[in-house]
Amino acid sequence: MSAHAKLMQPSGSKKWLNCAMAPVHEQSIGDTTENVPADQGTVAHYLGELRLTCNFDVASLLDGRAQVNNHGDVQILDRDAKPVSGRTVHRIDSDMIWHVNNYAQNVWDYQEAVPDSVLWVERRMRLNKVTGEDAGGTSDIVVTSKRMLQIHDLKYGFINVYPKENAQLSIYALAAAYLEGYITVNDTGSQVVRDRDVLLVIHQPRDFRVSEWATTLRELVDWQDAVVRPAAERVLTANKSYAEGKDVSEYYKAGGHCQYCKHNLECVTFLNHVNASAAKVADSVGITVSDTLVTDLVSFHKLAGTLKTISNKVEAKLLTMALEGCDVPGFKLVNGREGNRAWIDLTDDELSGKLIEMGITPDQIFKTSVVPPSGISKLVKEKAITKEVLKSIESELMTRSEAKPKLVAIENDSLAYVPKDLTEGFVDES
Repeated sequence: MSAHAKLMQPSGSKKWLNCAMAPVHEQSIGDTTENVPADQGTVAHYLGELRLTCNFDVASLLDGRAQVNNHGDVQILDRDAKPVSGRTVHRIDSDMIWHVNNYAQNVWDYQEAVPDSVLWVERRMRLNKVTGEDAGGTSDIVVTSKRMLQIHDLKYGFINVYPKENAQLSIYALAAAYLEGYITVNDTGSQVVRDRDVLLVIHQPRDFRVSEWATTLRELVDWQDAVVRPAAERVLTANKSYAEGKDVSEYYKAGGHCQYCKHNLECVTFLNHVNASAAKVADSVGITVSDTLVTDLVSFHKLAGTLKTISNKVEAKLLTMALEGCDVPGFKLVNGREGNRAWIDLTDDELSGKLIEMGITPDQIFKTSVVPPSGISKLVKEKAITKEVLKSIESELMTRSEAKPKLVAIENDSLAYVPKDLTEGFVDES
């Protein structure tokens, strides 16, 4: 098996499909900052793999600790083991176990619905026939059958990700199709594409979301030929030109895809794009609404997430500079707020025993209260109550504020906003 992709990773496809220079710069930057959410997701993936490959009882690891090493591998730590310096350590709590089990069950349910299917967990695949780069990648879940190909992806974070036209999952689907022989080349050199339905599924267990998008292998191959391969060729050409010291300005492109690019703070093209977008919005203040104004506002609004990420990176960089002794005009170093207090690594019995020895009574240690509404909702997932019972509880004992209108990207699969009837609540006394 060849090495994992260095330039065109499927997980970074949103960047390199738009900007050929993004992967060229990122390959020399590496991961220089601690990423707690990413490491937590890695632990969840590892537990999901254990559950799906050998039906391992992940609940047996409750309150255990897990650490991710520099190669992205997960190590379950013994109780007395000391973590390796510089890495994040994660407690395997009941929530993570519940979410992993829920994810695994959903995957099994999808597979069982496809007759004569095969489930592949953490499947390694070559990407060279898709991108032209002699490298490989790993898909969380691949389900294959005579008529259907499914690609499943676990997203353990809270940021909504959508499967419709998802480039990462689509690239994995194409790689799996080549591996399975669904796409071949005949004697004349022409591509032969088997008739296969494709289902892309994203699991976000912490947000209780499983979303899917159905397409066909033929449609994905058309996208590969029209979009992926031309973009991949630009990346390879840009990388070669950059290494040879040639002018590569034509290979830069700024936009929303810059949000998670490691080079964005040093990218002149991106910073100029931000300045130009901000200038257009500033110039439009007070003018009459028009199609041009709306276009300018939309262009700037698409950068909202990117600007937030950039702002955080700038603050972190200035803090590092200040800690290294650099003067930051207008700012000074102070002691920030201390972290939240937490109990040391003891079991509940050990902890309560020590507290009692110190004069704290059991009534002061253990508090009981009614679970929040979300706790009742979880009982349906655990099959402790039926959906009908939950509906009765919601209608008789729960209340919640109405949803407020929110502007989201067009690919968001939430239900469209429906304005309330303005005459609702008024009585016609005529």
